[in-house]
Amino acid sequence: MELSKPEDIGSTFSKVVMGKRRKTFTLSELAEKKQKILLDKEHFIPYQPADVHTEEGLQVHNFQKEASVAGFDLTGDTEAIMKSAKVKKVWDKKKKKMVGVQGESKKNMIKSESGKWIPSSYKSGRYQKWMEKTKAAADDDAGSDDGEAGPPKPLKRQPKNERWAKHNLKLQMKKQVELKRPEQIAKAREIQERKRKRSKPKRKGKRGKKN
Repeated sequence: MELSKPEDIGSTFSKVVMGKRRKTFTLSELAEKKQKILLDKEHFIPYQPADVHTEEGLQVHNFQKEASVAGFDLTGDTEAIMKSAKVKKVWDKKKKKMVGVQGESKKNMIKSESGKWIPSSYKSGRYQKWMEKTKAAADDDAGSDDGEAGPPKPLKRQPKNERWAKHNLKLQMKKQVELKRPEQIAKAREIQERKRKRSKPKRKGKRGKKN
């Protein structure tokens, strides 16, 4: 094996290949990068519009809010006055009742499924209302089963152009095939047995002649 010359060694190692330096990110950049990865724009519906901060900045009462937070009241420093201010109520047109108010007080916040804190007023309660309606409908069906077992009610046809037509049809079919309690099954069988006995024709026996 031939020995390498100093000129060959110098030309070979004249260019040193260095590894790329790893880029460092700040906490805000990391959070933004993580959000971009996790966010599915096709199926994700945000709870607030994209320009919500711009709209808040252009609000007419924005300065009034900032001034109320920055200022302080010297007259309401006693415990009685502060307590009366907290229990102050006004008439709410939407809720149609008296609600508590304390100027521009901070709204109660709730944690959404995504982990963000949003105003509790955003919670519409539609799911709870739907659950109550479904429960009431199920109770009505259970009450009707206590009577005589009749033919199943025909399903109400939904218009084809309705978005929830198929969904409502499935719900009605599910209610009809719902499991019955043991006493309901026994009662239905008893009624069917009575009807079967009544529908049987009575046989007249031949009587023999007596001498």
